Amino acid sequence: KNFITPANYFAMIVHRVYYKKNPSDEFLTRIKETFKDACMMIIKNLGEKPFHSHYTLSPSMLDSIFVAFAVHRNECPPDIKTRFKKLCDDEHFQKATSYSTTDSDVVATRIKLAGKILFK
Repeated sequence: KNFITPANYFAMIVHRVYYKKNPSDEFLTRIKETFKDACMMIIKNLGEKPFHSHYTLSPSMLDSIFVAFAVHRNECPPDIKTRFKKLCDDEHFQKATSYSTTDSDVVATRIKLAGKILFK
């Protein structure tokens, strides 16, 4: 339990306030359900490969958009595809997914932008 699994990584991003170094099985079960729900919601509304930029997977797009869908998994605006296009075309989001992508301030910026543009 001292290494980062996908579920632990997801827990750290989505539930960073509640995350503990050695989370309980109940917590991880809840995270797995959230992860699964977010995956299904993304596939249903955006298709199977929405995180590809210039024909390759963009991890910085994936983390921010995935977190937005996970946080708002019980709500999906009817115009989500239009909002997704707006997000992808947003100059600030493009910069946050292209430059200094591992900088914690840049990560926070793109997660905030994704949530705001997709769900507010």
